[in-house]
Amino acid sequence: MHGFSARQRVRAAFGQFEFGEIEHLDIGEYEDPSQAFDQYYVFRVRRRQDVIRWQSRRDAGPVEGRMRKLVLRGADGASYQVEAACVAKQPLGEGRFEYVFEAQLPPAIAQSARERHGVDGLAAALLLDALRTVDGDE
Repeated sequence: MHGFSARQRVRAAFGQFEFGEIEHLDIGEYEDPSQAFDQYYVFRVRRRQDVIRWQSRRDAGPVEGRMRKLVLRGADGASYQVEAACVAKQPLGEGRFEYVFEAQLPPAIAQSARERHGVDGLAAALLLDALRTVDGDE
């Protein structure tokens, strides 16, 4: 499973385009039985991909078929980063669009700040993140 649990107050970017806060985020995974297996030293492993779907009020222009870095950031400091291809963009009316992306795994996933630092308070955890970045640890 993908491991990114944030669903509310998530901001998204695809390449240089910033979607801002998105709605109705859904991340699922699938295995396409028509795709070949990956052969490792001993084991054969099916290829699997994440499918990322959301709605946004921002029109990203002609993005279908393009491959870029996809970044999701939760308000709690969690993040999901992966190379993805936009496979569908559909207008929903009222100035909203639905986007669907397929991502080749594995994604880079960062836990929420609370989980990373082992503290209960979100503000304290985000402050520790900020201090770590200022100190140059990351």
